[in-house]
Amino acid sequence: MVTTRLDRAAMERRRGSGSEVAALAAAPTAVFGLVPLDGADGALPAVAVVSRSNDEARLLALVTHPEVQGRGYGSMLLDGLVDDLRTDGCARLLVDAGTDADADRWLLDRGFARVSVTELALDL
Repeated sequence: MVTTRLDRAAMERRRGSGSEVAALAAAPTAVFGLVPLDGADGALPAVAVVSRSNDEARLLALVTHPEVQGRGYGSMLLDGLVDDLRTDGCARLLVDAGTDADADRWLLDRGFARVSVTELALDL
C-alpha cells in the first residue's frame, strides 16, 4: 500500500473532470491522500482531505470504503498523511470533533488530544 498526494490531474484521471473530488483538488490548500486498492475497478479504500495553512493543517475528511472498514486502511492513510505533513514542516493537525463519539475515540486512540469541546489536535 502507498499513501500519496493527488493533484487535480490525478483526480481527473481517476474519476473524471466533472467530479466533486477533482474540484476539491483544485483548491490551493487541499491535499488528497489515498491508499490504492488492489483490484481492477480502481476503487479507493480510503481517501482523506487536508487543508493546510502555514504550520497547521486541518483534516476535513477521512473516509474508508464500507467494504474494507476495519482492515486498517484508514489508519494506514492517516499515518502516511501525518508523515507527509511532518516532512513538509507542519506542526499540528486539527480535526473537528464532538459529533461522532466513535470517530472521536478512533482519533484519540491514534494520538490526538482534545483541545476544546469541538476540536481534536495532533502535535506533529
